[in-house]
Amino acid sequence: MKVSELAGRINTSRENLYGIFRRLSIDTVLLQKLSTALDVIFF
Repeated sequence: MKVSELAGRINTSRENLYGIFRRLSIDTVLLQKLSTALDVIFF
């Protein structure tokens, strides 16, 4: 999946998504959005 598609699925910009990728931790709400967008269970 392209970064722009994932960004669209979680309603953010590509630039912000790249910022998320650089984080050392992600809060559970954002992790849930990514989990749903990617159809992967992280929990």
